[in-house]
Amino acid sequence: MPDRRQHWLASAFVLVAVVSVAGLVSIAGGWVQVGSEVLGLAVGAMLILLFWAGIRGR
Repeated sequence: MPDRRQHWLASAFVLVAVVSVAGLVSIAGGWVQVGSEVLGLAVGAMLILLFWAGIRGR
């Protein structure tokens, strides 16, 4: 039986991927204008959260 933490981490990763693609499409389409600093901070925060969630279960 799969570990519940692995399932949660995989679900979170897929959710972040879908939100990221939707955000990039909205930025590329011109619907949303975001400064590069804000975009960099958001990407960095997501990477840190995913890394933290991945190592927390070990």
